[in-house]
Amino acid sequence: MKKRSENHQTKKGKKKAPKERSAKSIDRLNQELQTHQIELELQNEELRLSQSLLEESRNKYSALYDFAPIGYFTLDPNGLILEVNLKGSELLQIKRERLVKTPFLLYIAKGDRRKFYAYQKKILKKEGAQKYEIELRRRDDSSIQAEVHCMLVQGPSGRPLYLTVVNDITDRRRSGETLAQETTKAEQGRRLESEFISVISHELRTPLHAVIGYTDLLLNATYGAIRPEQADPLKGVLKNAQDLLSLTDNLLDLSRIETEEIPIRLQLVDIPSLLKEAVAGVKPLAKRKSLGIRWILSDDLPAIESDPCTLSKIATHLLSNAVKFTAKGTITISTRNVSDRNGIEMLIQDTGIGIPPEKLNKIFNPFYQVHSGLVREFDGAGLGLAIVKGLLNLLKGEVHVQSDHGKSSIFTIFLPYRFHSSPHQ
Repeated sequence: MKKRSENHQTKKGKKKAPKERSAKSIDRLNQELQTHQIELELQNEELRLSQSLLEESRNKYSALYDFAPIGYFTLDPNGLILEVNLKGSELLQIKRERLVKTPFLLYIAKGDRRKFYAYQKKILKKEGAQKYEIELRRRDDSSIQAEVHCMLVQGPSGRPLYLTVVNDITDRRRSGETLAQETTKAEQGRRLESEFISVISHELRTPLHAVIGYTDLLLNATYGAIRPEQADPLKGVLKNAQDLLSLTDNLLDLSRIETEEIPIRLQLVDIPSLLKEAVAGVKPLAKRKSLGIRWILSDDLPAIESDPCTLSKIATHLLSNAVKFTAKGTITISTRNVSDRNGIEMLIQDTGIGIPPEKLNKIFNPFYQVHSGLVREFDGAGLGLAIVKGLLNLLKGEVHVQSDHGKSSIFTIFLPYRFHSSPHQ
């Protein structure tokens, strides 16, 4: 009897064991689920922080836009006003909410409406940003003389938008100032614009660095693994933030060039070594496009007195352009000693799409894009070559371009042996 009882208890114990193991498995699964839940909450918190930083950056930009000293208007393809800042509203003496969705043409004097249409057509024909002067009518039927800068961009939905900057030049026109005074005012205006761009750039850099840093941490699973469907959006955030940071840096460089705030630190520079370092930076993109890199270096090239950091920026911009606009073929980097001019030359040649002859004299203008239009194949804001020319002016250098449209372009940089010497000395 006792034995049967023991056997019965043993059987009951054996039946309970699977239940106990099942309960333990459930506890373990619950713990794992709780851990994953915590990880997801941490990831969500980091995403919320990134969103908050972007929102803060957007608010700062909005404040700078609203309180800018010149009028900003955004027009749709039909010329309707979509956005206007406070200065634009003040210029026309009409509240912003009443200006939105009204034709900009209504505020242009009848005698200047043909001129307005003519310049809008030039922009649509891909002739780049346009600058002209027109008379604007105000609410009280008075008028102002306005200087207008207009360029075409793609809006968020892909449709074209006219970004229009309006500056009141009535006083300048009426006062009959001397040429020297007008030049001084223009320089002050450019300096103000440069300082304005510099402020925006500085304000954007800090949050952008934070967004890039946190997004990189998330992608590297620093706070835990992310789901596959989260990876692509995060990579998109990272790429766009890096592109915006690059644009911000270029704007900052351009404003510093115009205000001559870039310090020049002279030392002896070995040009071949500098070029090889610059090429290393663009090599990954060249490799992805299967582009060859060819070197033709002069044996008698001396070290020159210049600023290596500034020269590196110049070389990087030119090499990046060469790679960007070349679909297949080779990038050739060559140097030569130009002893009769007391200097050296660096040449960067591509086998890309080239530049039309009629546009060669415009390519060094800020924001000018050779291949602009409603549909753009190439990224960029048209600042690289303007920065190259500005930096070379600071280094007492020169830049020249030759192009066979549809086949190749050659950019030639001249630099003197010594910073304070004349090329023909």
